[in-house]
Amino acid sequence: MTKKPKILLVWGYHRAGWNRPFYELRGQFEFYYLFKKYPDKEDQNFDFKIRYWSEFNSAKQVLEEIQPDKVVFMSISSPYTISLNEVCKKRGVTTFFFQHGIESDADFYIKLARNTQKKEGHDAVSSHSSEQQRDPKHALRFLWNSVGIGTFIQTIRLELLSRKMNSHLALQRLQFSARRAKYYLVYTHFNARLHQVRDGVPLERMLQTGIPEFDPYFEQKTEEPENYFLLIDQPLSDNQTYGIYGFGISEKDHARMYSKLNDYCLLKGARLKIKLHPDNYQSKRLFEHENTDYLTDVDPMPLILKSQACFGTLSTLMIPAAFFKKVYVLTFYDLPLQHDLLQSGLLQGLDLFTFEPGDIRFDRFTRNEEALSQFVDQYLYQADGLSHQRLANYLKNVD
Repeated sequence: MTKKPKILLVWGYHRAGWNRPFYELRGQFEFYYLFKKYPDKEDQNFDFKIRYWSEFNSAKQVLEEIQPDKVVFMSISSPYTISLNEVCKKRGVTTFFFQHGIESDADFYIKLARNTQKKEGHDAVSSHSSEQQRDPKHALRFLWNSVGIGTFIQTIRLELLSRKMNSHLALQRLQFSARRAKYYLVYTHFNARLHQVRDGVPLERMLQTGIPEFDPYFEQKTEEPENYFLLIDQPLSDNQTYGIYGFGISEKDHARMYSKLNDYCLLKGARLKIKLHPDNYQSKRLFEHENTDYLTDVDPMPLILKSQACFGTLSTLMIPAAFFKKVYVLTFYDLPLQHDLLQSGLLQGLDLFTFEPGDIRFDRFTRNEEALSQFVDQYLYQADGLSHQRLANYLKNVD
């Protein structure tokens, strides 16, 4: 029997969507996860092999014990990830960054951060925030035991700079080779411009996969829509996971948005279904109405495909939604990401704060092949349902 390549995933596994690609490929690879610092109450249904940073004194020890053929990162910006990336390079272990959501330029994240406030005295509910931060000296020892003095100093500078300013701005100002993976597995070149500017990654190091998470959408048969409109929500006013006031939208404005969308649905004799973001599953419900359904841990694919049409703000789920359905972008803060989506010509915009139910006119949408083709090029790469295969091919064959 041929031995499966062993892939170390330095990857968050608390979000099901992030891990769907690896579930699909588990027959071809042996996956190990390394993300949290300490053991935690893990999902009993999550049956991948899990290791913890606290088990290791250095990146060298990580490689010696796990012996991965390749390493996949979701980010390379902490003492742990920078250390591991640097040692992998020295030992000839190929490293990849793998995109895990729709992205924009650094200005987008800086604008959001300016409007986001930390909650005083709030204990975040996710284990990767509070409990996982104990013993900060471990990261410092790990870094010291792993890299040379030059990378050590650069990483400490980055840590200090990130405390003074937005982390994306800090990363853009302080670029160095230990932060860059050998290859970047990206949805599309267009949607990965952030890494060219912020991280200094050359285009030839970016390998386009499409979005593996959305492959199943292209395998489904067209179904008759059901009588509801779908809001793909975001933690606009509250983020329980990270203990922040969401994206800085007030609870009053967030609730008013729900209310006006529900009013539109009532006019159409349809229900409003709100697919909440995982970071606000536990937030209080800001708007209650017998015509409105809040949905948490559900498969978004049938929700999108069976809807009459969709609304959204910033979610990656807006990509398959826009390919298959008419979508309104609820705009706020003049965000570059939303501008990009609207310029594709496939989606239309409504000002989140000022729109009225009468402004919603899905009958005025036009969908032409040119706009659809441009949208695919910019966000999906190929609408063929083969992104998993491209991902597997890169992991197997690119060194």
